[in-house]
Amino acid sequence: MKFKTLFFIVSLLGILAGLNFQAVGQNTVSPQKRALIKELLEATEAVKLAESTSQTMMAQMEQDFPKIMEMLLTQQAADSKLTAAQRKALIDDSGKSSMRMLKRFQERALAAIKFGELLETISVELYDKYFTEDELKDMIAFYRTPTGKKTIQIMPQLVNDAMQKTTEIVTPKIMDVLNELIQEEIKRSN
Repeated sequence: MKFKTLFFIVSLLGILAGLNFQAVGQNTVSPQKRALIKELLEATEAVKLAESTSQTMMAQMEQDFPKIMEMLLTQQAADSKLTAAQRKALIDDSGKSSMRMLKRFQERALAAIKFGELLETISVELYDKYFTEDELKDMIAFYRTPTGKKTIQIMPQLVNDAMQKTTEIVTPKIMDVLNELIQEEIKRSN
């Protein structure tokens, strides 16, 4: 849960950082290549996928945000000069206030970030950097085939499944390493 939220925050910061290089590189991309990149984005339904991904991230935030806010408010309350009753009231109200804040954040973020424009801005720069016009034409041709269309359709679930499997395999190993380190620290302190 905390990893997903951290991932969301890092992703959001990446998106915001992406806004800063919006104008970089766009003037040097030929009109033909720009048109191919736009055609590729259409063929891969990239805008639809980006909007769907943002909705998924927002839904995940709805699960994680109240817990994160409670943690932050608990820390803030402990560091403040509030009475015990005021701290308790603040923490008790954290669920309601965090959901109010989250809803306002979602509305403002979705209004402020035009995913289609953002995706095109970033894609033009990156596809221009890594692919030639001929390679872009090859990709467009592929994504218009039945296999390419299937790839577009199943890729989000495939990536999600891969992330879940990776977590299932990696988490126990990470926990083992952390337990070993904790045991080493315990021995060191004795």
